[in-house]
Amino acid sequence: MSEPARTFDVVVELFSYVFMVIGNLHIEEDAELDFSRYPTVGFCPGSICIGGPSPEDSETIKATFTIADSYSEWDDAFVTHTIHVDEEGITIVDAVETSIDGPQDHVDYSYRLPWTGWTTLQFRAPDGFYTYEENLKTPRSPEVLVTPAPDHKPSVVKL
Repeated sequence: MSEPARTFDVVVELFSYVFMVIGNLHIEEDAELDFSRYPTVGFCPGSICIGGPSPEDSETIKATFTIADSYSEWDDAFVTHTIHVDEEGITIVDAVETSIDGPQDHVDYSYRLPWTGWTTLQFRAPDGFYTYEENLKTPRSPEVLVTPAPDHKPSVVKL
């Protein structure tokens, strides 16, 4: 029987205008974020990066993370990506506030998962999107579902 899902909120300052979650960056040498599928979403085997709002709209973004021990799919996910996670867990870059205690650097937040290996992150935007030139979209306040990956599926963007 799996543990109940754990949920926490994170406030991220958008220093680089992006919302980034990092796993094991050593899984692939010289891996760079690939933005070729959609200009505001970048992928690599150890991380995912989602574009944030322009500074005129918001200088921070609040995200809600749900950590579940078993895989499930959100029908309304706008991005799904699988990253590799080691014993250090995931790091939410530029996080300045969280609703739970845990290891926090100056502007990063680390969360140790109860598993290692391939991990699926699904993003949805219950509060909708900011829309910019050329119909580029960024989420207002994303929700992120983090689960063990059933297999190494390709990344999906539905924007």
